[in-house]
Amino acid sequence: MYVVDFGNHRIQKYPLGVLTGTTVAGFSIGSGSSRSELYYPSAITVKSNGTMFIL
Repeated sequence: MYVVDFGNHRIQKYPLGVLTGTTVAGFSIGSGSSRSELYYPSAITVKSNGTMFIL
């Protein structure tokens, strides 16, 4: 399951049955505008090949 962490500017991935997620996009230290940073993400779609579309 993928979760948008709006306030921490990141996307977390939680495997089924696991309580701890891992960051798969963005950083929790702040927002930004570079290709590797997110600015208040609000939604995500993940294709079957793993490609993420983040709003």
